[in-house]
Amino acid sequence: MAGKKQHYIPQVLLRNFGIENARKKKVQVVVYSLERGCFTTSTERIAAERFFYSRPAERNTSDGTLDDKITRYESELASKIKSLLTRKLGEDISSNDAAEVVTHLVFRQKHTRETLTSAFEQLVDKSSMVLSDFDQTKQFLGLNEEAPKGALEKILLEFYEENKFLLTLRGFSNKDSFLNYAFEFSKFNFKTSFDQNAVFFQNVFQKLTEKSKETAYRGHTNALGKTLIPEQRVNFLKSLRWQTISGLSQGLILPDCVSVSYSSDTGYIPLMFAGQKIEKILLPLSKDCLLIGGRKKIEVNVEQLNANFAACSYDFFVASEQNKKFQKLMSKIRTIPQSQINQIVEGAFDNSK
Repeated sequence: MAGKKQHYIPQVLLRNFGIENARKKKVQVVVYSLERGCFTTSTERIAAERFFYSRPAERNTSDGTLDDKITRYESELASKIKSLLTRKLGEDISSNDAAEVVTHLVFRQKHTRETLTSAFEQLVDKSSMVLSDFDQTKQFLGLNEEAPKGALEKILLEFYEENKFLLTLRGFSNKDSFLNYAFEFSKFNFKTSFDQNAVFFQNVFQKLTEKSKETAYRGHTNALGKTLIPEQRVNFLKSLRWQTISGLSQGLILPDCVSVSYSSDTGYIPLMFAGQKIEKILLPLSKDCLLIGGRKKIEVNVEQLNANFAACSYDFFVASEQNKKFQKLMSKIRTIPQSQINQIVEGAFDNSK
């Protein structure tokens, strides 16, 4: 049965990055964290949280909780990872196994929750900042313009189409006459409306921020409750050619997003946020073995790859040793997720104009 401490990166993968010649009975790894610095710990104590997937009372199926379901699946997952690790260079790899392993490992982890929660909180913060300032709100709504544009125009047009008959009876002979009246009315009454609603909106934004983590948790666990291996993503990954490269003596790190993708459009990004235009997918199976999916022969530069693994991480990456080379990579952690978050937030405001 599952326990209180639930791993979002399974130990069957973490142990492959264990420290060599460690005298401890439990497998230990070196963790490089953006917030906690560099430290050594057992695999039992990293990439895990109390009740990350479910609590004992949350029996969503006759088979038990979500964490029970994930725990039972891990024996099958361990077998597939072991099989991938023992493949020789050039030996055929089952695209089914590779696609399933990659999909599950990416789908279950915390990185997605953290990124989406942070994006939502920053979006709310920016909305709150804009809508608490009279001039910024007026500009945001387009009330400084000579005619309605963007989001306000869309809202007014939708209102007109839904109430065209009644508006005609009230004297608005066409769409333009209503738009002009509604826009001028909004501009004239904006100051009074802003003063009356400012406190209300601040309270709303505060409550939205407070619920952001709970919303991300519910969304993630509900999706996992439906399937541990989303079929659509598996089918896409099965179309790629998969191989492993072993004997990478420079040493690979394991990012907390587990796997990254690359395309000429996006560069390296966490796989969970990649679209269909993927040129290659990379997942470190151990400190010296890399799983790669793509459509062409792929050359590997371990130093460059580790730098991108670190940059795609949100909070930490794991390695099998402590050295200056890996310590320098700590400054790169969260740079790519933060860039994605900025694009989401800015995009939301750009689209509203």
